[in-house]
Amino acid sequence: MWFLKSDITFEYLMVGILVILSIIFVVFPVKQYVYAYTADKLGDDTPRLLGKLTLNPIVHFDFLGSVLMMLFGMGWPKGVFINTSNLKNKRKDLFLIGVTSPLVHLAFAVCSALIFKALRFVLPFGIQSIIFLFASLFIYFNVMFTVYEFLPIEPFKGFQIFQVILPEKVFDWYTKNYRMTSLVFCILLIFGLFNGPLKFFQEALYYSVIIPLLG
Repeated sequence: MWFLKSDITFEYLMVGILVILSIIFVVFPVKQYVYAYTADKLGDDTPRLLGKLTLNPIVHFDFLGSVLMMLFGMGWPKGVFINTSNLKNKRKDLFLIGVTSPLVHLAFAVCSALIFKALRFVLPFGIQSIIFLFASLFIYFNVMFTVYEFLPIEPFKGFQIFQVILPEKVFDWYTKNYRMTSLVFCILLIFGLFNGPLKFFQEALYYSVIIPLLG
């Protein structure tokens, strides 16, 4: 649990809670809305019929995912169901729908960096450190989720994104064995076998995109 660290300050704790709440009630709803909107535009009205085409955070709120987000800094919103039989080009459309998730997180990270850069010279000195801490943590979580969204396990969208480049036979096999393969990937993730690659891509994204924006 991130808040049990011995060196954590009260300021860091309060800002950390505020950032996580903003992820749950702002970022997650926007991500799910864009996901549902894209599916709707590509011919699947299932999200609309299920009431998912909204920015209302209550609609996208997942209790377990939110609790884990508050405790461990990793969680998820309530899923948006899509019916692939309504898509005209199943594999291409699945990719276009799935890739919206990491793009939304990346957009939040980029916009946060730009806003902070614009404000840091006009903010009163007393609150600069608090705003900097909020922006840093907010950017960190969004960069983290940008990378994690490429994992091929639920609730992430890796399979939707990468299936477009898979050979037809591999795609069919993976689809039929999705639960089993997701479980394998989940076990590997729990035991930390993805930690190295995930950290590498997070740092690569941070230093290649965010740092240049901050100047």
